[in-house]
Amino acid sequence: ERAGRPSLTVRTPGLYPLTIILTVDDDVVAATTTSIQAVGDEVVDDPPLGIAVTAALSDPGPVPDAAAERTAREELAALDAYGELTDAPLSLALPPSLDEELADDDDLRAGVADALAGGELLALPYLTLDPSAAVAVGRVDAFSREVRRGEDALASVLPGINVRRSGWLVLEPLSRPAAAALRDPLGYRLLVLDHATYESLPGNI
Repeated sequence: ERAGRPSLTVRTPGLYPLTIILTVDDDVVAATTTSIQAVGDEVVDDPPLGIAVTAALSDPGPVPDAAAERTAREELAALDAYGELTDAPLSLALPPSLDEELADDDDLRAGVADALAGGELLALPYLTLDPSAAVAVGRVDAFSREVRRGEDALASVLPGINVRRSGWLVLEPLSRPAAAALRDPLGYRLLVLDHATYESLPGNI
């Protein structure tokens, strides 16, 4: 809402980002950004506006402690619940080290598979490796082997769910050489960043 105007105003039909901010006594207590689709007066036969969701689960590591195991279990259960609420396509960075957790629980594995129906798993290394560090020490080959190992583990525990290198979720600073290596030779098509991470990268606009 613009200052002094009681409603949103757009000039032409289209898809617009919208930031909603909740303030209490001029202090911002919450904020979120979404999108709205503005349509004209004429009736059009546009197809439904589709959405896709990208998410990542916490990586408990190869030898998780009790707290990491509990977090992993809670996030997998939340993913199961997500699948019951929506059929929006999901691109999920699911740590391959969770393969044993899924293999040991038939109901949880089935729920996760249902949540990913029509979606995809984003390929990750089985062991937690930082691509920037791997490139810096000349170990892209080791990183690549762990990615293939991760792909195989996910394909084994969740057969029928596509495991793709369609995107790499940038959850921490990424060097330019690492970004280049993720594209070639590793074959990732996109880098997906949140705004704060993007602003931390050199050369951002």
